[in-house]
Amino acid sequence: MTKSRNDNDNNEQPISSKSKPARRGWIFILIALVVIAFIMIRDARRSIDWAGDYQAAVQQARQTHKPLLLVFVKTGDSDCERMKNATYINEQIIKYINRSFVPVMLDVELNKKLADKYEISTLPNHVVAIPDRKEFHTVPGYVVAGEFIGRLKRALKKLNPSEN
Repeated sequence: MTKSRNDNDNNEQPISSKSKPARRGWIFILIALVVIAFIMIRDARRSIDWAGDYQAAVQQARQTHKPLLLVFVKTGDSDCERMKNATYINEQIIKYINRSFVPVMLDVELNKKLADKYEISTLPNHVVAIPDRKEFHTVPGYVVAGEFIGRLKRALKKLNPSEN
């Protein structure tokens, strides 16, 4: 039995030189999609960088020379839950708080002495304070995302009128 020049032993087609650039194109597209997916996942997980506890927040505020943002909440409180699910997830609020403050979320029932010190009577309550200073300003209650940054800025300006 004789074989013709076009017969292959394993019936494979030879790879043409035209398919190598096509493969490179697909590899480039695949890499680009992976990078885009990574960026989207990273941005989707962006959140406020809450300090672990009050003492850690005070220490970080002293080191970074940023004011504290103490957020007093209570588990199960509807306004506290609304702030968590609507206001604190807003991208502009996340950026502003992370850039301007050392934030810490405090359960009012577990931090009663601090709640008394900062005269917390409404929940949620946002206290803008500077470590080692007695003066502080509050942003009490539920605040919609569109108003929250302005209210924080006003509280910060009252605390440091010469810096704003």
